[in-house]
Amino acid sequence: MKLFYLSISFLLPLLAPSCQGDADNKAIGGELTLHYENKSDQKLAEELLIFWKENDLVTGEKQDIELKKMKAFYRVSMIAADTSLIEMMPFREKRLFNELKTKLWKEVFDEKDFELVISDDKFKPLYTVGE
Repeated sequence: MKLFYLSISFLLPLLAPSCQGDADNKAIGGELTLHYENKSDQKLAEELLIFWKENDLVTGEKQDIELKKMKAFYRVSMIAADTSLIEMMPFREKRLFNELKTKLWKEVFDEKDFELVISDDKFKPLYTVGE
């Protein structure tokens, strides 16, 4: 599993800070800010933040992630630093993002449906992991 963490760490520089305003709710841990809309999602947001830190996914650079409740599931959005690279993402990186999604599904979302996406700096989805 340590190889997973080392490998996914190479992908994280692809993630960048958000241009979101300060109107939303936030959980902050160092350079990582997790945005969420509803106060009722605060506990889940904090669990996601802790997961990110405990699994060495914090890069030391400013990172923004969004947790958003959809109708039947949650969406976790990570911002791409360079959106042009998403279309050319190698299979290996896609597989690592799938492994990250599976680990989140088991450890944070208690095996309930959720969506992991790579997005632009406004959290507009560009690539859905696993599709």
